[in-house]
Amino acid sequence: MTASPSPPALADWSARRVILATLVVVAVALGFLLLYQIRLVVIILFTAIIIGTALKPLTDKLSDWGVSPLLGVILIYGVVSVSLAGLAILITPLLVKQITAIMASLPDYYQSFRSTLTQSSNLFLQQLSWRLPPDFELSSLSPGVDGPEIDPVTQAIAMVGLALKSLFIIIATFILSLYWTLDSERTKRNLLLLIPGQYRDGARLLFEEMEAKVGAYIRGQAILCLVIGGLSLVAYLIIGVPYAFALALFAGLMEAVPYVGPILGAIPALAVAASVNPQQAIWVLVASLIIQQIENTFLVPRVMSQAVGVNSFVSLLAIFAFGTLGGILGVLLAIPIAAILQLLLNRFLLNRSVLEQQTEIGRNELSRLRYYVQDLIEDMRKQIRQDELAPDAETEKIVEEDIEAIASDLDSILAQAEAPARG
Repeated sequence: MTASPSPPALADWSARRVILATLVVVAVALGFLLLYQIRLVVIILFTAIIIGTALKPLTDKLSDWGVSPLLGVILIYGVVSVSLAGLAILITPLLVKQITAIMASLPDYYQSFRSTLTQSSNLFLQQLSWRLPPDFELSSLSPGVDGPEIDPVTQAIAMVGLALKSLFIIIATFILSLYWTLDSERTKRNLLLLIPGQYRDGARLLFEEMEAKVGAYIRGQAILCLVIGGLSLVAYLIIGVPYAFALALFAGLMEAVPYVGPILGAIPALAVAASVNPQQAIWVLVASLIIQQIENTFLVPRVMSQAVGVNSFVSLLAIFAFGTLGGILGVLLAIPIAAILQLLLNRFLLNRSVLEQQTEIGRNELSRLRYYVQDLIEDMRKQIRQDELAPDAETEKIVEEDIEAIASDLDSILAQAEAPARG
């Protein structure tokens, strides 16, 4: 008799759940839309945090020597700024001269390249040369050349606006990175206050690990860019490649682009050398291969030993995603962002040990045994992820999965036995 009100209550509860779920979905969608709209601000902020994180160990070292944090930050950023400004003043005239010469010579390089393809004995290369346009015009690289001509005044205003925007981005990034280097500890403490007390130690360890790995990656990548650029310059000068400085600078900058950067960095030098002398192009190719071998054998193991280790598929996915959102800057930030996301996934979904280390552990033997079993399961999952490429990996994986299943069953049994003991 009294059961009749139940269906309306259940209906109200279900409707409330549906409304809440809908609001959550809408909020998430609006959040992503907002992030997309302010993606430039997000990229500037994240770039500043990464730069500040990379430079923080230097300021910490100065603090150990008795230099105040504020003075240390001013010294570090002052030295970096003066060095970059001096380098720009020294190399800009030569760089502009060589780039201008390269752009002026592009039609000749194109004709030489097309002629080489035409004279090739390979039928595919010959057909490719026939499909290429007979002439190369720089105007074809400019969008909208077929439309109405742009007024010089309008073009000048647009260039000034672009320059001011770029200057604003540089200054904003510099100020934010300066702030993060100087005040990151207090900022992190304030963020940790938002986390429940039993999880704060784990969250602090997680922050420290992210900072260490991302900072090591940025410092290592900067060293690799400098070394690869320097080695390329020496090689190009020895070989006699025209515009060696500009080509070496391009090779060093492309080193920062994951995976395809070294290949892209060598292509202009190969093209310029091939237009001068095909034998010179062979030497450039040999030099590029030797430089890459030196990098992979000697530099990367030492420079990147403490840096991030990101799955190749995750890296490529991040490059495409963040490159679409942020252009070339998004490509450069893709690996650090992917490293942070992968670290969070490993901790929250695969490992669960960092933030759950403060979870209540009983004092009796069953609780202690269950704790050891959980540690065993986590260690085995780590080992399985690390040994996927080991010899006879399929057999080992089957054995490891069987052992993990046994450990999981044992954990369930211990949990059931522990419940009455706690009661």
